[in-house]
Amino acid sequence: MRILAIDTCGPVIGVAVRADGRNWVRSERVSRGAETLLVPWALELCAEAGFPLRELEGIACANGPGAFTGIRVGMAAAAGLAIGLKVPFWVGSSLTARSNRIGVGRVLSMLDAKKSRVYAEYRVDGVLVHGPEDIAPDLAIRWCESPFLATGEGATVYASQVNAAGGQVAGEADHPAVDQLAVHAEQAFLRGESTSPLQLEPVYLRGADAIPPPR
Repeated sequence: MRILAIDTCGPVIGVAVRADGRNWVRSERVSRGAETLLVPWALELCAEAGFPLRELEGIACANGPGAFTGIRVGMAAAAGLAIGLKVPFWVGSSLTARSNRIGVGRVLSMLDAKKSRVYAEYRVDGVLVHGPEDIAPDLAIRWCESPFLATGEGATVYASQVNAAGGQVAGEADHPAVDQLAVHAEQAFLRGESTSPLQLEPVYLRGADAIPPPR
């Protein structure tokens, strides 16, 4: 299948195209303007893979957890492409893609949630043991049996705590794992799974900071 995947849940955003068992990836750390990069990257990656955007057979995106605005930017772009191209659509977890990109073993996936907290999940050989939760990083690290690998933006932010607990920060820990998201999507599409791009539910794990004033 020819799959496009998007992840904008963390500060390093990514787009991947998967075709014939290969992945083509763009990623970049951005502070703003992510929405201006996604479609141009998609066009470039499809061209590199040897086919036009209109020949994509499925679209996927990460629906969280992650930054509130970031999640919505990626979901909106992916949903718009799926609707425009009339292809199946699938959403997956930003944490699970990061965990599975590491592979087997004890893996703690953490995204920096600010305010001295992380969005985290802990997997052993791919099986979910704890999370996903909005949690203090030291509590998430306590889930883990040493030795373990930590990945995600939160792993780089709290690297000293990971190391002190007998863990190690994985290489390319801040990678958005959008290539793995594309793999997950391909597997889902082959099983006949999809969701409507008109019925998206972002996974925040945290309530909004802004609270409407009482009436």
